[in-house]
Amino acid sequence: MLYTLSACFNEGIEVMILDRPNPLGDYIGGPIMDQKYLSFLGTMVGEPLFSGMTIAEKAHYIKARGSDFNVPCNCGSKNCAHGIFCSAAKLKKGKLTVIKMKNWNRKKTLTQLGLYKSTSPLPLSPSIQNVASIFEYAVISLATLTNRSFIGFLQGHTSEQMPQRSFKYFLTATPIAQVLSKIKQVYPGALSGITLTTVKEKNQDYLDLTVSDIKKTTPALFGLVLIAQAQEWVPECDWLAFEKASPSSPGTEQRSPTSTVRDLAKLPLAQQKILRKAKWDRLSEAQREQFQKHMGDGEMVRKLFDGDSIDVVHFRNKWSREATHFRNKTKKYYLY
Repeated sequence: MLYTLSACFNEGIEVMILDRPNPLGDYIGGPIMDQKYLSFLGTMVGEPLFSGMTIAEKAHYIKARGSDFNVPCNCGSKNCAHGIFCSAAKLKKGKLTVIKMKNWNRKKTLTQLGLYKSTSPLPLSPSIQNVASIFEYAVISLATLTNRSFIGFLQGHTSEQMPQRSFKYFLTATPIAQVLSKIKQVYPGALSGITLTTVKEKNQDYLDLTVSDIKKTTPALFGLVLIAQAQEWVPECDWLAFEKASPSSPGTEQRSPTSTVRDLAKLPLAQQKILRKAKWDRLSEAQREQFQKHMGDGEMVRKLFDGDSIDVVHFRNKWSREATHFRNKTKKYYLY
């Protein structure tokens, strides 16, 4: 929306918007975009991953902010068109016309409005092929979009046998059932409105996710839990390298060749950080930059890259406070 407004207003062209529902209703949450990570993925400082606004409401918000928008790009292309600039003056003077929806209730999701059944086809991307997958994507995307296989975190998975969003922890020897048990034990509140089951396909174990009630879920919270847990599961290659360098370290007792039992918590804190940090140190500069742009939250990025454990309660409360602040700042632009 920002790119559209900027492209048109810089040339004196009117923008007309036929508004549409926000599929998630009015949910606001997730990491907040920092100034240093602005890109096409996140163009506005202070905006959460889930904004709770319709596209027309967001257009009004962009237009009225009263400051220049300058989103540079360092992709290296000589003819780069990814960056954007639009002055506050041109945004303010630009002509914006909105055709409002009728009978929309911002408190309700698409299925609750009775517009669609959860199985209704509504392909938006390769990962979103029906209405149900919109909600599943919202719940798991924070973790799976930002954590690629080269980090050793999570991989999203879909197939004809498993049409829902399924995922696994990459490169770890930890049984998926153990991951599920840990999540249920330590973070039961994160599973509200969500059903997780273990499934096997082609001798690979996955966790299969189904959103049973999107209004009971806290999408950003579940993604946060997955990231926090993934930070504690160490890839096999890193364990082997660590054991070779520190054969007598506590927590890495003598094991049989087929044993996969290792306990990160038994190691001294400095050694825990080394193991957590190893997967991040393997990233190229381009990969690190891509991760930062997806995550947006500078504090989270710094802790992950430094090998720290993730305090779920701290970030849950931080994102909740920022969501409240964003709602208070933007609700004057609500059209419904």
